Amino acid sequence: MIVTHCGSPRTSSWLAAWVLLALSGQAAAADSNFLERLRAFDVNQYAVGVVVTTSDNVYVGARDSEVIYPMLAQFDPSDFDDGILFGRDGGLGVRFAPPFGLEIGALIKVQGLGFQDEDSSALAGMPDRSWTVEAGPTIGWRRWPVRVDWTTYADLLRRHGGLNHYLRFSLPVRSARGYLVPEIGIRRYSAEFVDFYFGVPAGVATSERPAYQGNVADNPSLAVEWGRRIMRNWFLRGRLGMEWLDSSITGSPIVGDDERAFLSVGLFYDQPAFAPLDAPLGERAPAAPSVRLQLTAAGLDVDTSFAAIAGDDSTVERAATDGRLLYIDGTVRIAGPHRIVAGLFESEHSGRTRNCACLRAAHVGYGIGVLEDRQKDVTLYAGLHLSELGSDSAAPVSERSDGPRPVLGALATLRFRGKWVVGGEARWSLLAHEPYRGRRLFAVASLRRTFGRTSLGLGYVFDRIHLESSAAGVQSELDADYAGPSLAIEGTF
Repeated sequence: MIVTHCGSPRTSSWLAAWVLLALSGQAAAADSNFLERLRAFDVNQYAVGVVVTTSDNVYVGARDSEVIYPMLAQFDPSDFDDGILFGRDGGLGVRFAPPFGLEIGALIKVQGLGFQDEDSSALAGMPDRSWTVEAGPTIGWRRWPVRVDWTTYADLLRRHGGLNHYLRFSLPVRSARGYLVPEIGIRRYSAEFVDFYFGVPAGVATSERPAYQGNVADNPSLAVEWGRRIMRNWFLRGRLGMEWLDSSITGSPIVGDDERAFLSVGLFYDQPAFAPLDAPLGERAPAAPSVRLQLTAAGLDVDTSFAAIAGDDSTVERAATDGRLLYIDGTVRIAGPHRIVAGLFESEHSGRTRNCACLRAAHVGYGIGVLEDRQKDVTLYAGLHLSELGSDSAAPVSERSDGPRPVLGALATLRFRGKWVVGGEARWSLLAHEPYRGRRLFAVASLRRTFGRTSLGLGYVFDRIHLESSAAGVQSELDADYAGPSLAIEGTF
């Protein structure tokens, strides 16, 4: 089975997404226990562990990637239950899985493809192609021994603007001390996706690296996921797989492999680490009005780049410098789950250099607490923001934004058994600074110790700005990445 499109890929894919999500909403509404199950979700069902992953880098001369990161996981994967939260294909999501076998949900994951021009001599002078965040609907059937599911992903950050489909067949098998989930599948990448990650624009083509434009690619794949309990409170989880690349990808002069292999192995300690659901939250009742203020200060490593292509001419400029960031955000609980969320943000560089993008921004929005108990709380919000952007790139950028722009975000807190909490915020917003249009992804996470109604801790900030323009026949992109450790102070009144 191969997925095809009628009309433009973007229009038909989003139509399919809306239909599936609407069906999911109706199915959820039909389940009278859906909200109760969601609110009764216990993080202590998950074990704390560390995962090591390695994957092939298909670009000519580039090194393979290796990553180590912390993770929460259950011993049995979501193939063996009908829980609301589930994992698949390296992503996380929510779903509705009634007993008769249908599964409808949505997934979000990081797309790890991409390169920087310094990764190898074969990529020198190429505009960087960065990782992105993809999300989309999934639908499957679980009654047969062989499960089948289909997922389509769209680029949330609009970097490649294409689609990524995955049709999967799996056969979950479980034993007393472990499980095995072999799977076969096929991935369909849109022409926009292939061209973004594997194409060579004419403006940066050389005699050794001719211009190349990508086309639709269908990649078959094999994988196996496994788990094994090695002691009472310890278990291992892993995933091994291989993806064979379509000729539309291997035909690119910057691709050096015909396949891409990946391996991940995680070790987990299976003991309750977080507060129980009925743990005391504090003096103030959860539904009472309150104000939360947080100050985040960070020292950052800043990487910026400007790339422009005009006909056969190209310009690529880069700069790396130190910077600092100050962010004040507040949440006012109006009543029950209703919130007002606001924030002020400023980033600047220690030295004004070419390509820097210094940002000031303010946002305000309405939020709703979708989860709130003694163990955790999650608030989703939407609103508007205004920004000022300064740049020393080869193409000037207007300082003030062209009016208010939309912003979407999420706030979350997770409490350990003691006085420690993990907090985080992710925020996505649109930018418009003539002649550029773009997006911004801001994320901050912290580990804090509480002292009464205040908390203090350390964290990490990541801020990504992407702007693009095709004015006056010149295609140009301005990117700025801010990343570094932060100090977080929070108070609740």
